[in-house]
Amino acid sequence: MTTLAAVPQELVRALRGLDGAVWLEPGLRELVAVRTAQIDGCGEQLAEHARAALELGETPERLVALSDPDRRRAFTQRERAALAFVDVLAGVDPSRLAEARREAALYFEPVELAHIAFTCAAAAAWDRLVLAAA
Repeated sequence: MTTLAAVPQELVRALRGLDGAVWLEPGLRELVAVRTAQIDGCGEQLAEHARAALELGETPERLVALSDPDRRRAFTQRERAALAFVDVLAGVDPSRLAEARREAALYFEPVELAHIAFTCAAAAAWDRLVLAAA
């Protein structure tokens, strides 16, 4: 049982509604959620999304590589661009937002960028709710 048992169910339902609004490739969605949980320091969500990523065929090596600033060997250019965008959105280096957005825009349509940002925001909301309930 997660720490969410102590959270009012209307809040959990609201966050599940946010999750349901996201359209993003399932594998990329889980990478975004894992990376966001790493940045937020939310071990429970990190474990949950890592399990989901593994079930989707992700490798343990790539999950470990998410925290490596030099992701060149583990991820495609497209994935690296998405993850760099997530890093700045989640607060690693907000001063690089414009640069990260430009780079990600080379690989993603504007609607896809919005879904990446929304996935990051929803994952961060879950992380904070879990951390606050712990």
